[in-house]
Amino acid sequence: MASLISVGQVLDQTVHHYKKYFKNLLSVSLYLFAGTPFFIAATLLYSNSNLTPLIISAICTIVGTLVYVVASIWTFNALIFTVDAEVQNKKINSSAIYKLAWKKFWPSLALSILIAIILIVIIILCLLPGAAIFILSAATIYSNSLPAFLAGAMFLLFGTAIAACIVAWIGITTISAPYSLMLENLSIIKSLQRARNLINNRWWAVLLRIIIPNLVVAIIIFLAPNILHFFFSLLAVGSSSLILPLFILNDIANVALTALTVPFLVIANYYVFQSLVDTYKPNAS
Repeated sequence: MASLISVGQVLDQTVHHYKKYFKNLLSVSLYLFAGTPFFIAATLLYSNSNLTPLIISAICTIVGTLVYVVASIWTFNALIFTVDAEVQNKKINSSAIYKLAWKKFWPSLALSILIAIILIVIIILCLLPGAAIFILSAATIYSNSLPAFLAGAMFLLFGTAIAACIVAWIGITTISAPYSLMLENLSIIKSLQRARNLINNRWWAVLLRIIIPNLVVAIIIFLAPNILHFFFSLLAVGSSSLILPLFILNDIANVALTALTVPFLVIANYYVFQSLVDTYKPNAS
C-alpha cells in the first residue's frame, strides 16, 4: 500500500499543475466576476444623495451578493471537475463540466449549509455556559462579584478552546467531502461518512498536508488587499475625484485575487483527497 502524499509533493504537484493548466483554471474561476457589475453599479449609485438611487444601490448590492454566492459555489464545483479531468488526462469538455457543476450545485450548497450549521451549534454549545454565568450574575445581586466574573471568564476561555479544537477537527475531517460528493457521486450524508473514513487515524497527517498550501494562500489573501488598499489610498491623497474609481478598482482587484488563488487551493486539496483514496484501507475504519 502506497504511503500518503508528502507535504513537499503536495506543494510541488500543485504548483506544477497550476502553471501547466493556468488558462483552463482561470477560464473557470473568472466566473467569480459575475456579481462584480452589480457591486460597481451599487457603488456608483451610492455616491448619489437622492433616495431612489440609494434604494437601487441596495438592490444591486443584494443581487450582486446572491450572484456572487451562486458563482462561488458553481466555480468551486467546476474547478473540482476540471482538475480531476486534467489529472486523469481526460479530454476537457467545458460544456459537460459546466453542466455537472450546475447539477451538483444544490447538493454542494446543502453540504456547506449542513457543515456550517453543525459548526455554529457546536460553537454556541461551547460558549453557552460562560455566557450564561455572565448573564445570570448580571441579573442578580452578585453582578459585581469577582468570583462570578472569573468563573464566567474561565468558562468562556475553556469553551472557546474546546470550540476551536472541535471546529478544527470537523474542518479537516470534512474537507474531502465535496470531492467525494462530486467525483464519487455520493449523497451528502455518505460523502461526509466517506470523508471521515478516509481521514480515520490520519487526521494530523492530513492537517499538515492541508495547512501549508492553505496558509500560503491565506497570507497572500491577507497581505495583497492591504497592500493594494494602502497603494490606492496614497493615489487618492489630494484628489477626491479618484476616490470612487480607486474604490471600484480595489473591489475588482480583490475578486481577481480570489479568482487566482481559489484554483490553487482546489488543486492542493484534490491531490490530498486522491492520495487519501489511493491509500485508504477499509479494514482500518
